[in-house]
Amino acid sequence: MGVVYRAHDLEAGRDVALKLIRGRMSEPQRLRFLREGQLTAALNHPNLVRVHASGEVAGMPYLVYELVPGGRTLKDCLFTGDREERLRLLRDTARGLGHAHAHGVIHRDVKPANVLVDPSGHVRVADFGLALSDEVERLTLTAAVMGTPAYMAPEQTERDRNGPWTDVWALGIMLFAVLTGQRPFPADSGTELRLRTRNEDVPAPADVAPGVPSELSEICLKALARDPAQRYPDASALAADLDCYLSGTPSSVAPPKRSHAKAIGLAVLLAVGALSVLAGRAWLTRSAPPVASQPPLVLTFEEPLEPIRSQQVRLRASLDPPKAKLSLEGPGKVRRGARGRVTLDLPLQPGLNEWVLVLEDGDRKARQPLRIEGLTPWPAWYLRLDEAKRPPARDFLTPAKEIRTYRWSRDGSLFAVSIRSKEERANRQDMSDVGFRVVLD
Repeated sequence: MGVVYRAHDLEAGRDVALKLIRGRMSEPQRLRFLREGQLTAALNHPNLVRVHASGEVAGMPYLVYELVPGGRTLKDCLFTGDREERLRLLRDTARGLGHAHAHGVIHRDVKPANVLVDPSGHVRVADFGLALSDEVERLTLTAAVMGTPAYMAPEQTERDRNGPWTDVWALGIMLFAVLTGQRPFPADSGTELRLRTRNEDVPAPADVAPGVPSELSEICLKALARDPAQRYPDASALAADLDCYLSGTPSSVAPPKRSHAKAIGLAVLLAVGALSVLAGRAWLTRSAPPVASQPPLVLTFEEPLEPIRSQQVRLRASLDPPKAKLSLEGPGKVRRGARGRVTLDLPLQPGLNEWVLVLEDGDRKARQPLRIEGLTPWPAWYLRLDEAKRPPARDFLTPAKEIRTYRWSRDGSLFAVSIRSKEERANRQDMSDVGFRVVLD
């Protein structure tokens, strides 16, 4: 919504960047623009663009920023130069954001285009137009989605869950690009991107691009954990780990060094288990009494194993110890993630579906049935329609219980079919030419 001019400050005798709102503005836009100046002026860090002044003339608000002569955006630098230089740029970006986080400010639109790099390689984070602050009234509508989709965290559509960890996710996306040359979730549309971000684990950079150091891969995965509680708490913590890697000192994700004797001792402590599924949790113990000092092997599902109305189910779980192997007897597949995370992709039919889970850890092996009840995936009214006359039911818009209604998977909004012609009004089951309208329920 903004436009930036190069201007000359007559009183200070310096060139500056003058930011104005482009065209006509609404009152929320005006207040958000002024808030950007208020938030940024309160921050003072070498890796943040400074605000020299702000104000309003004849109803036109303005911001006066420091000018970065010859500056490029980080977007132009992410794939040039050696990897260590690009990591330094990201570390400095994280340092600037960490200062904002320490003062209660969340950027919410962190992306390479909002980071300036001057000819000497000095980084400055800019554009706090979507920022949130604990001390400034929030102007964003409850249902509004603010940010740039490619860098938005899974929780960013839920305003009350936004925090410094939201900016950490965006930094993690940039780090993934530095390490692999691509983003973690290629997608053909914004909707597909949001669904993949919310529902899929990020692949390990070391698996995508062989040669990526394992420690860097783990730093990136920690920044991109789907659960915000598993991420770095703020950008300063991420900057600290990047600085450790660059300086050759152990980061927080570096494995502790162990002696050969200790490694042998740990190998001896491994135990065999048996598997039982209860309320979404599978505990693995062996039929013979385990050694008292040995912890049980555990497979924990993230969600309860309830009846599911779908043709495909995706179950996420974690293994303890993380290096154990889980396989599946029956249709479907198991995908491994980082730090013991696994995902089971299982096809479902209406009625009882059965598999056998097999857990292996060294020479130990345990088997246990897994049963899930599959419900009819679509309501009867939808199944009665000829396939050619059905509105497209994609993964983000699924038939609801009420006739001619659909649910949007992102927030549960209810949509209804609009009948467009007299013929269709006469036969309300004919869906060959329809539109959608929102129903407030």
